[in-house]
Amino acid sequence: MAKRSRRQKKQERSRGQTAMVKQSDMSDRPLRPGVERSKPDWCGAQGAAGEYILAESEKTLAAYRSQPNLVLEHANYEEDTARGRYATRQLFELIPNGADALSESAGGRIGLRFTPTHLYCADEGQPIDEDGVRALMFSHLSPKRGTSEIGRFGLGFKSLLGVTERPEFFSRTGSFRFDRERALQIIQSVAPDIERYPVLRLPEVLDPWLEGNSDPILGEMMG
Repeated sequence: MAKRSRRQKKQERSRGQTAMVKQSDMSDRPLRPGVERSKPDWCGAQGAAGEYILAESEKTLAAYRSQPNLVLEHANYEEDTARGRYATRQLFELIPNGADALSESAGGRIGLRFTPTHLYCADEGQPIDEDGVRALMFSHLSPKRGTSEIGRFGLGFKSLLGVTERPEFFSRTGSFRFDRERALQIIQSVAPDIERYPVLRLPEVLDPWLEGNSDPILGEMMG
């Protein structure tokens, strides 16, 4: 699985944000080296993880509609994590998460890549499952509780909000991004009077082939 984060200054955060799910069958697009459409083991936007994300997002919005105080509570959770003791621990969280993904495999690599605009982290471990998606969408629901794995509460990923407003997650079983601007627009439609909004509750399902084709580093790390 691979994670991609755009490292942004505050004045740049409005660039490139989208409120739409990007989908494509890639049939008429040239593919960059290392990204092969014929590979069957990368799930597209319509897979089981995407269906789970859409179903859980609808439940979250229904909860926000009936109890708007949850919006502010969840926003405060994220703020405390991103600005508190996790504020400068992005690499210290991403690397152990990769190690946990490798713990059920026969070994493998963890890769990091820095560019002037992005941070990438990838591992050759087990792909994300429904419990893993749930841990990223919520707080203190990690399946690592009571195990010997390094991460316990799924909070480490939330530290990425200290460096980006659009963290992305790519796995063979499903790919998605969180987007502050998109989340704000959606949540405001059901809870318009709240002063702060969470980011990591309403992921946007991604087509990994489209993203890997447009980003050569991501395409390489998908391999």
